[in-house]
Amino acid sequence: MIKFVYSCEELEKQIKLPFDLIDIDTGSGRFILRFIAFDKGQNEYSVKQSGITGSFGIVYQSCGMQCEFPIDLTVGNLYLFEYQLDDAYDIMFGRNASAVLENYGTLNRSKFSVVFDKRGRCTAKGHFKNKNNGYTDGISFSAELDQSCIPDMLGSMMRFFDKLRELQGHGYFY
Repeated sequence: MIKFVYSCEELEKQIKLPFDLIDIDTGSGRFILRFIAFDKGQNEYSVKQSGITGSFGIVYQSCGMQCEFPIDLTVGNLYLFEYQLDDAYDIMFGRNASAVLENYGTLNRSKFSVVFDKRGRCTAKGHFKNKNNGYTDGISFSAELDQSCIPDMLGSMMRFFDKLRELQGHGYFY
């Protein structure tokens, strides 16, 4: 029998927050995508219908600049990205493949992509708007990556989704 736990406090005991999903350190800058909090008011019906929900945020540090703010993403957005990144990394050792993480809908508030070129080089770029101030400002960045960081990203996201599956009793993420 699966025990459903829905209070934010109980969920946070199961997954230590913030949970870093993507951590890119280029030496001159650092980008972190985090799951920062569970949404309040979740119940058995809402979890069965749409899975556990929560909030995401980013941390960005570069050349004397440091910012941290919540962004517009869902667990379903991240799940699709994890699937795409795993495929892109596996296809012909990552050549000419990409994965894109972005918010739902037509508003361009959050977008992060990992692109592998024909030589196997990897570039991560993105832009994120700050949810706290009505999406009027944000950050944009681009970085060349060593492909060896991709398994760490995938592993972190897989651990996150394994724990969510265990907590909600199913593997549907919206």
